[in-house]
Formats: sequence, structure tokens, C-alpha cells
Amino acid sequence: MGNSIYVTNIMDSCDIVCLQEHFLYPDYNDYLLTLHSEYTGIVRCENSLNVFDCPRRRKGGLAIMWRKSMNYTIEPMIDIGSDRILVIKISGVYCQPVYIINVYLPSANYPIAYYIQIIDELSYIYQLLSETGIVIIAGDMNAQLPPAANTQGRHLAAFLDNTECISLTNHSMCSGPKFTFLPHERCKGTLIDHVCINQEFIECISSCKIECFVDVNMSDHLPILVNIDIRIPYLNVNTREIPCWRRADLALYGAHLDAMLAGIESTSTDTPTNIDEYVNNIVHALTSSSNVSIPKRVFQKHKRPYWDND
Repeated sequence: MGNSIYVTNIMDSCDIVCLQEHFLYPDYNDYLLTLHSEYTGIVRCENSLNVFDCPRRRKGGLAIMWRKSMNYTIEPMIDIGSDRILVIKISGVYCQPVYIINVYLPSANYPIAYYIQIIDELSYIYQLLSETGIVIIAGDMNAQLPPAANTQGRHLAAFLDNTECISLTNHSMCSGPKFTFLPHERCKGTLIDHVCINQEFIECISSCKIECFVDVNMSDHLPILVNIDIRIPYLNVNTREIPCWRRADLALYGAHLDAMLAGIESTSTDTPTNIDEYVNNIVHALTSSSNVSIPKRVFQKHKRPYWDND
């Protein structure tokens, strides 16, 4: 956590920040969430870490931080992932969500079987989420992709091929240094941190940049800044109309619905077209009846809700 000043500086110019931390012990969680007054987030520590460890070990943890002022619903998906994979869901109204997966894949100090296990878990999560939305994967993947691929990199490359994703940091569009990791004892850096997205959405990427080293950066990793232009329609709760249930006229609803249903002719042939038309007519009768019998009111977010005995 000795790099908190630099992280705070990065947060000033971003909306969402993905962190991977070597020494992220449980007692640092609250501190991390107070780094920037305009941010909130979710933190997940490595399972084996204990606050009473002495000396403290270089294990790891994950955090995703986002601005409180963002006009979208952001939901931490705590039931998905592990201490190596952290997911949030960003959604608006009537549109597909965007999922951000923050990963901290095992380094070469672990058996390759463990790396493959986490890649398999990541693959399952990606396939699950990509069925309903756009998926962005970011983090320390401890993998160099071809042509300079290490063992981990070959498995990551296979994952990217199977999911039709690309690494933005490995793409020609990415500016800045050609490495993201420069250990203090080495003079040559490696590109092991990546931001990945499906090739279908590559046009949503406005820019990708690997930041250069600065004195205030105490880490041996470089931050990756990505500008993603994905339009998510958001809900303006100040003008949203909602049903005023206390003024609903149930007698009018029933009478109107009965009249409309009586005018719907049942289909004599069970063809898909006839069935769809029949269902659409019923749905129209239900919505039309509710529109005439249940008045609307503008949602007032500062007004206290009412409660009754029901």
C-alpha cells in the first residue's frame, strides 16, 4: 500500500480503476476504500492471507474502484470469481450490460497447473457473461503473449483465441512503453499486464496507453490507461414515471380487461405466427388496462417512501 499517492493521482483522471496488490491484507480493505473521497469499490484479498502474518508475505488481492457520481448501476458480482478474479456489472436501461473482470493470474512461482486452473475458471466466467453483455478483462496476467510468449503466455493466448478476444496492450494502437513490468533488479521490462476485449468491440476503444515511470510510482508495474467509448443509456430517476398504486382503480382495471379479452379471437391453428399474435393481443390487453386504471407519478428520490399495514 506504499503506492497510495500515485494511485490517488491516477484516480483523479479515471472513472474506474482496477488494482492488483501484492500485500493486500484484510486490514487494508477499509483504507483502500478511503483513498479517494469520490470513489467507492469492492475489495477481495487472497484467501490464505492473515492479518497476524509476520513477516507479511507477497501474495495478493484485487480491487475495483469507481466514481460515486457515475450515472449507472454498478453491481459487484460477489458470487462470481475467486481471490484471483473479481467482477462488476455496469448497466443502464434497456441495453446490454458491461462486465469488468479484474484478474491477478498466478506468476511463474506457481505450478503451471494452477495457472491453467485459473484460466479455465476465467474462461467459464467469460462465456457466462458474454452471453448477455460486453466483457472487459484487465489485470496482472503474468503472461507474455507471442512472439515473446512464456509458458503462461501460451495458455493466455489460447484463451484469447478461443474467446475471440485481443489484448489492447499487445495491439498496435497502444502507445507508451512496450512493457508493463520492470523489476528493480533488471534493465529489461516485460509486457505481462493486459486489458482484453472481444474483437467485435474493438471500435469502442478510443485509446490505450501504458504510462511511463514517474518518481512517485513506487511499483515495478506501469499503469494502463484505456478510454472505452461504450454508450450505456442511463436512467434519469428525476423524471422517471412510476405507478401510483394507492390511486389504482381495480374495478376499472377488471372491467377494461374483460372487455378487451372478449374481443380477442382464439386461434384455431397452432402455427407459430398465430400463437405469437394471440399472445401479443393478450399482453396489449393487460398493458392497456393498466394504463387506463393506474395513474402515474414522477419519482421523487428525496421523498421518504410510505408504508402501510399491508
